[in-house]
Amino acid sequence: MLVGNPPAKFANCTADPTQIRTLLSQSTSSNGVWLGIWDGIVGQVGAGNLGAAQQSALGLVDNLLAHNRTGGLLTTEAQTTSLINQLTCYVGLGSTVSKSTDAWVIKVADPSTALLTSDTASGIRFPSNAVTMNTLVTATPVNTNAITTLLDNYATVYEFTLTPAQTLTPGTKAIIGMCPDPAALARVPAAELDALLDRLVLGHQQSATSFQVLARVPLPAEMQLKCPTSAPAGLHASLGKRLLNTLAGLFLPSQANAANRRRFTGGVGGSTSEFSPFGPVDPQLFASGGVGGSTSEFVRTGGANLSMEPATVDGTVGTIRTGNTLPAVTVTTFLGTPIPGITVTYTTVPAFGKTPPGNATACGSDNVTNTQGRAALTCLNFGNTVQYPIAYTKLVANFILPNEYAGIDAQGNPVVTISPTPQSWLVVTHGASSLVVTQPTAGRTVANASPYSADATVPARVEFRSDLGDLVTSATGVVTLSINKNAFANGATTMTANAVGGAASFTTQIPTAATGYQFAASAGIGGATVNSSGASSLFDVVAGAAAKLTAVGPSTYSTINPSGNPLYPSPSVIVTDASNNPVSSAKVFWTPGGASGAQVEGSPVQASTTSPASGITSATWLLGVGSNTLRASLLAGPGGAEVNFSGTLVPARNPSDPCEPGAVKDPFGNCYFVTPRTNGGTTLLRTVTDMFGVPDVAKCATPVVPFRKPQTGC
Repeated sequence: MLVGNPPAKFANCTADPTQIRTLLSQSTSSNGVWLGIWDGIVGQVGAGNLGAAQQSALGLVDNLLAHNRTGGLLTTEAQTTSLINQLTCYVGLGSTVSKSTDAWVIKVADPSTALLTSDTASGIRFPSNAVTMNTLVTATPVNTNAITTLLDNYATVYEFTLTPAQTLTPGTKAIIGMCPDPAALARVPAAELDALLDRLVLGHQQSATSFQVLARVPLPAEMQLKCPTSAPAGLHASLGKRLLNTLAGLFLPSQANAANRRRFTGGVGGSTSEFSPFGPVDPQLFASGGVGGSTSEFVRTGGANLSMEPATVDGTVGTIRTGNTLPAVTVTTFLGTPIPGITVTYTTVPAFGKTPPGNATACGSDNVTNTQGRAALTCLNFGNTVQYPIAYTKLVANFILPNEYAGIDAQGNPVVTISPTPQSWLVVTHGASSLVVTQPTAGRTVANASPYSADATVPARVEFRSDLGDLVTSATGVVTLSINKNAFANGATTMTANAVGGAASFTTQIPTAATGYQFAASAGIGGATVNSSGASSLFDVVAGAAAKLTAVGPSTYSTINPSGNPLYPSPSVIVTDASNNPVSSAKVFWTPGGASGAQVEGSPVQASTTSPASGITSATWLLGVGSNTLRASLLAGPGGAEVNFSGTLVPARNPSDPCEPGAVKDPFGNCYFVTPRTNGGTTLLRTVTDMFGVPDVAKCATPVVPFRKPQTGC
């Protein structure tokens, strides 16, 4: 008998050759063949032929396991697993078997082989010629934390191990089958169970940081999984007996039930070329839109605000929107776990069935979903379509899954899918649809003490607006402005201007002072003439600056004033602006001149009056004896608008004095005035009238007789 020890490099396990021989001797139906094989293994190890020793040991393990399945190999399971693990440890393969009924050996040139775990909850099938040397296969249930994925996990989790490793024939893919854990399914609403079971796939923990989703394949017929027909006590109590019955019905392995449950045939299968922890996961992800709605059909509803159902992204042509009011997508699992790292691309395409087409574009977005599973559009250009009041573009969010979710099924489709996809929104671009008169602004009235002046400019502005109320800066066209009363300075009641930057500006002057003016406008929009939505704010026009003076009544007076009273009617003027509107509160300066003793408003030098609302103001004028002048002026000094008045005062004749003041009497009793000659000297002319214009025949005789030496008085 050869006795050897395992190589030191396999010190992670312990093998006692003596105990191995003892256990082989105690095994049922031991016929000495197994002991002979063992002795050969010991010899191969001693000779350093480790590869041959490993193949011999695996051949012996295959016999032992087969015998164990038919009738039991040793008295206890612990003895059986101890024997097998010591055999593999002795030849340097390590110790991997935790349950003898979940361990098998597949050999070179074996036909297609299906291996089922003792609990019938999992299995593996190898194709023919799967390995290049005898290989120990073990299946071990492990903690659900052995797989790390954001997908919803419905485990039982199994770890399949090949010993030695790297023995699969290149290109070989084994098929794994596995039942979901009924306790994990308690999280799923009963109404969703059918759909969930139809889409479950296997997840594969390739490494500590790499998770692979396997393409789902039909369970092989020879892999008769018998998934649990009852749920453990930990199942959510609120689901009650109904869910227990549903689970039992769903997982019965009979062909009839499998057919009734569509694709679900008792377990979940997946193929792999590597071995590590596997568990059922839900490959379905759900995307939801953050603004607007996700739909492939859009319906326009009525109403002044042109609302959409479902909600849409509305904006005015020529504008770019940024910020958190733009569409966004959030990707989660069925149970709400956010999925980061998914690439999202936002594009715009024609909106099927919606006309006229717009040309909105996505001008910025988050590239991938963040830790909350969210990726947002960060910039949206609503385009430059202006010939219509409204236009449509469809915004689409497409998804690209990261490599860990990139499994492909037999039809070439991704295993992990996002639903609904793509997410889409209707972008409604609002062009010019109305005209709004924005100037004059409100409050330009007499009541608010801010009217316009007749000699000032009245600004008018007319804007092209969308039905969102925004200025359409790209709109152009001729705008006609109209006034509701009187006329502009040129006598017309309308004027035109071209819109620039979406607005037409006018410089107007309204010469006629009045209250209650308003502007209205019209322009062509979308091939039709559109009137402004309402008129401008009411505004008033008042008289401008005082510019003119005009006499009201006589401007020349000639009289005898026996009592010394002021003239009647009093000298009067009207003050007007340049457009002949009466001006109130204007100061008029009155300056008397000529004969001494004249007064105006009680002043011998100058006085002033202020015009009332009518613009007409008067002054009292008391004449001096002789010729008088009166200057009415807007300026206290020379210059400016003025009106000149004249008046002559002849006092009443004294009855004892037959001659008028300033006259002379000849020796014959005739009365004369002295007037200068053009060539020097004087001439006496006869007085022919009295102060009332009556011929004075009694006092002054005729004919006029000139004399050489004038008299000096009466």
